[in-house]
Amino acid sequence: MRHIKDVLVKLLRNINFIDALISLLTLQNTLLVIKKAAQQRDMLRLSAFTTTVALVIITGMTVWNVVKSLKRRSR
Repeated sequence: MRHIKDVLVKLLRNINFIDALISLLTLQNTLLVIKKAAQQRDMLRLSAFTTTVALVIITGMTVWNVVKSLKRRSR
C-alpha cells in the first residue's frame, strides 16, 4: 500500500511541476503581448526558446514515467 501512495504522491508532484511550468509560460507570453517593447524581436526569441525547453521537459518527464510504469508492470 505504501508503494501505491508513493507513486501517487510522485504523480501529483509531477502534475504540479508541469502546471507551474505552463503558468510561467502563460505569464511570460501575456507580459510580452502587453509590453510591446522595442526589443520585441528578442523577447519573441526568448519566449520561443523557453516554450521549447518547457515542452521538452514535459515530454521527457512523461516518457520517463511511462517507461518506468511499464517496467514495474512487467515485473
